[in-house]
Formats: sequence, structure tokens, C-alpha cells
Amino acid sequence: MVEALSAALHLPPSICALLARRGFGDTDGAKLYLRPRLEQLHDTAAMHGMSDAVQRITRAIASGERIMVHGDYDVDGMTST
Repeated sequence: MVEALSAALHLPPSICALLARRGFGDTDGAKLYLRPRLEQLHDTAAMHGMSDAVQRITRAIASGERIMVHGDYDVDGMTST
């Protein structure tokens, strides 16, 4: 399986072994994981509390309030912030 992924995706076997261990052992699944498409993303409006957050931010902008964005210092925190 690893060798087939490596040949199909033109990636080192070590990367393909990681993909396979994480459940992406078939070529199509691995391609979707490595090269995601926008239609794969979840609807952000469905996130718990999103409607309330949008309303609050809209009010803050309309009334000229300052808005602070805070994130933690790790990979996902830095990326999302």
C-alpha cells in the first residue's frame, strides 16, 4: 500500500506510511487530504455560537468599538488568529 501511494503521489515512502496510518491508504483519499477543495469545508454558520458572535461583531463595528483578536501560540492558534 505504501509503495503504491508513493508511486501514485510522487511522495517519499515515509510520508505515505504516515498517510496510511492515519487512514488515507487509498490514492483518492490521500489526494483529497493533501489537496483539499473548498467544498470539503464545513459550513461555518453551523458552528455553535457563530450566529451570536456575528451579531456581536456587527454591533461592535456599527458602534465603532475596538475589537481585539486573541490566539494562543501554537500552530493552529497562530494559523487561525
